[in-house]
Amino acid sequence: MLVAAVLYLFNTIVAPWVMIAGALVIGVAYILKAILYKATAVRERRLEKMGMLGGLHYFLSGSFMLKESGLWVILFAVATVFFVYAIFVGAKVAEVKE
Repeated sequence: MLVAAVLYLFNTIVAPWVMIAGALVIGVAYILKAILYKATAVRERRLEKMGMLGGLHYFLSGSFMLKESGLWVILFAVATVFFVYAIFVGAKVAEVKE
């Protein structure tokens, strides 16, 4: 995702498609994780939903890149906050679980 954001500075045609492709990969990964590994704790399910919501925000960010709107930066920042929180807290939950 960061690659797409930096690429947008140099090539505004390719960057949105890279962002959308990355968002789709993230979305599919979180959906498969939710299907294959059933989370029992409420906190784990909430983190999965936050990851999916972050992927949706990345997708919307790529869509606004295509329209050449400045709103993509805000959506990108929100998605990044969701992912950073989900990754760090998810690692902490997994560590406590073991």
